[in-house]
Amino acid sequence: MRTYRATCACLFFCCSSALFFANPAFGFCFQPNPSVTCEFLDSDAVFAGKVIQVRTVAGEGWYYKLHVLQLFRGPRTEVIEVYTGDDSGR
Repeated sequence: MRTYRATCACLFFCCSSALFFANPAFGFCFQPNPSVTCEFLDSDAVFAGKVIQVRTVAGEGWYYKLHVLQLFRGPRTEVIEVYTGDDSGR
């Protein structure tokens, strides 16, 4: 019984310390023209969706409310709101 407890305690300590010292993983590409994979890793959200509402902010841009049809990366939600500014960077 003592060896079972000692084994469980050792296993718990090893697993929890491995999780504690683990580094987060980030994607980064050094290419001047990033590939699709680089763009995917650099994006906060990637999904296929349908526009369900458009709200105009006078002289600033638009808010689009989108229904998520297929999620590839990002928050697991049915509706996402995206802002697009009215500037030369579009």
